[in-house]
Amino acid sequence: MNKKENNSSQWRFPKFSTVDAGGLGLCVVGLLLLFFAGIRPNIHLKQAAAVQITQMQAQREEVAQLQAQSAELSKKLDETRKALSDTVLQLMPASKVNRHISKLTDLATDSKLRIDDIEPSKPIKGPLCDTVPLVLGGRGRFSDCTAFLSRINEQFPDVSVESLELIGTPANLTTTTVEFRLNLLWYASPE
Repeated sequence: MNKKENNSSQWRFPKFSTVDAGGLGLCVVGLLLLFFAGIRPNIHLKQAAAVQITQMQAQREEVAQLQAQSAELSKKLDETRKALSDTVLQLMPASKVNRHISKLTDLATDSKLRIDDIEPSKPIKGPLCDTVPLVLGGRGRFSDCTAFLSRINEQFPDVSVESLELIGTPANLTTTTVEFRLNLLWYASPE
């Protein structure tokens, strides 16, 4: 083999020229521009979109829960309104206080109690109804007083007992006469 053949059998890098360096630089700059101007913002946009999708799914679940709660509360409200409309209790106006006192006195008499005094107070205005405080004072046996309280509850659903004061000797509760003072609240319709 001669010397010329020996040189041609070995491969060598071609000389790197200025034009090659410029082309390589342009390719690197182009790739960097493509990454920073196109690919990197898309990565951030995809990450932000994924976060927003997760938040939206959580909000949709919360909305579904709130809608279910709202439906349940609406159902309960309708049931309560129906129950209120079905109640038999019709409140009378406070101007009918004398009629109401007469009925309470009759009930006390029927319960074997003696009424000594009745003191109605002025009606107190409320948001849904008025209340008329009534004080009944009298005498009777303890067992008759308890029977009277029970009958008030049955026959006057628009009256509540605020307090009861009994004065007497507890020797024999079935025969001993006691003094009583009842503080009642009569619920009346607003005028």
